[in-house]
Amino acid sequence: PHVTALAECGAKRDSACIREHREALENIGTKACPALVKGLTSVEEAGQTALAEAMVAIKCTEIKAVAEAAFKNTDVDNRGPLAVAFAQSKKADLLPAIQELVKSGRPYDRERGCEALAILGNDKAIPTLVDAAGHGLYSVRQQAARALGSFQGEAARNALAKLLTSDSNI
Repeated sequence: PHVTALAECGAKRDSACIREHREALENIGTKACPALVKGLTSVEEAGQTALAEAMVAIKCTEIKAVAEAAFKNTDVDNRGPLAVAFAQSKKADLLPAIQELVKSGRPYDRERGCEALAILGNDKAIPTLVDAAGHGLYSVRQQAARALGSFQGEAARNALAKLLTSDSNI
């Protein structure tokens, strides 16, 4: 019952309700993971992000498989928010799937994918972000620049400096 309630709360963006049901699921622990996985495939998209965030909080082992399946489904409109939610797990094995999302045809997926790569914090994401920084849409370039700014390495700094001097919109 907490999975369904959490999805409904997430769809309504009711933070108190989300907190209540997520805490209940966290108290159940990893035994709640199968229900969360099932919920992600059976609830409306509006509530799925709250379930993904609960999976991360509980440290469900199914995160990679669920994330990859969600990112590959081009009929799903919330791939970007799911990427951001799953990236909170800091699982390096999500990197290739999120990088593919950044290369997708939908700008919103690209934007949220850049945000997810920044959250992951893996330096192997820098070339993907550099490519995204050259995208034709300002919003994608801006997210890529923001993400590059979260990295400490010289490659990220150089890419960001080049972008800042060559793009007056950033």
